[in-house]
Amino acid sequence: MESINLLNVIKLLEWHYKLHYRIDDFLSEADRQFKDIVKDFIDSKITQSVTPVYAVEEDLHGTEPSSHELYIPRLSNPKLPVNQLVNLEYKKRAVTYWRNAVKKKLLMLATVQRSFGKVTCIRQLYDWEKQVVEGGSRLDKLKALRLDVGKQFFLAKRKKQVVKDLDLRRWALTANETVNLADFTTSPDWIGKLKRCKFLPDLFLTLKEGKGVFGPIVSRTMFKADNLYVTASTSGKMTKLYLEWSEKVLFPHMEERCIFLADSWKTFTDQDSVIELKPEELEYEMLNIPSKVTGQIQPLDVLCFRMYKGCFKKISDFVFLHDLPVQVHHRDVILRLHSLPYQQFQSPRFENLVAEAWHKSGYTDVVYVMIS
Repeated sequence: MESINLLNVIKLLEWHYKLHYRIDDFLSEADRQFKDIVKDFIDSKITQSVTPVYAVEEDLHGTEPSSHELYIPRLSNPKLPVNQLVNLEYKKRAVTYWRNAVKKKLLMLATVQRSFGKVTCIRQLYDWEKQVVEGGSRLDKLKALRLDVGKQFFLAKRKKQVVKDLDLRRWALTANETVNLADFTTSPDWIGKLKRCKFLPDLFLTLKEGKGVFGPIVSRTMFKADNLYVTASTSGKMTKLYLEWSEKVLFPHMEERCIFLADSWKTFTDQDSVIELKPEELEYEMLNIPSKVTGQIQPLDVLCFRMYKGCFKKISDFVFLHDLPVQVHHRDVILRLHSLPYQQFQSPRFENLVAEAWHKSGYTDVVYVMIS
């Protein structure tokens, strides 16, 4: 069934229920019976839906779909690469091109796809046309809300104001009066995702694992923090995971334009792969720091890393000096030791520390009074 990926649905259900249930190695008879009930229900729905849906896809070359035909909307893939996401402007141009005001007739799908490669079917163009009229899809409107709340957030931080969750909710509801997203509620879950995705980028960590990946038991039981993105490699070094960092951590946090200041590490030379991952609307540029001068002109090396490592060392030294029953080399302890300092260094009191790092590296003339 092309319109719905059943495995994506199962994944969404897993995310929904994993807060309330844990997977056991032992499957009870009741589990098996309930599985059969759910499977029969899904199979019956698929059987009822397959033929009409495919008929709609085949007959839509230039004609409006009948209101009597069954239509199952396409679900957005939560794992869709960031470079395949489609913004509203792209949809507008694709629909305008497809409608062809000059010839006053709809163009064929193959013709549209030659200029707009992200178009997959005629049904999609009808959906995009409807979204353009409504001011965007639900995802477009959610992005507009995040941008508006983000603007308010940074204006407040510039004025040294303390921002609480209630402020974010108030800004979001005010913005929605313009965006007009139906059934939008500023739930704690939405606020949490907003802070993690928009304002507070994750800290990308790579741990050393014998096989280069976390086993299923480790993945299920290891410590998880909202501000960490944890990966594994055989060496414990980032290497090609740099591409995953670009796609999962860097690009989702960037808007409009991004300048990446990179040192002379050889892995950074693979920029063609990075360009393939970046969002289409993002202007991206990488500037290289010459070798052997990273310690003088890389802002994090000049100032921030020393403070961060000092905080990390102070905590671990406290454990050793007081002979606490904590294994600091344990995977979960390492993750906790990174999660806490990283969260603390995002406090407003350390804003000048980051700004002064740019001054000491020679990029700005403004001197900032920082807390050491």
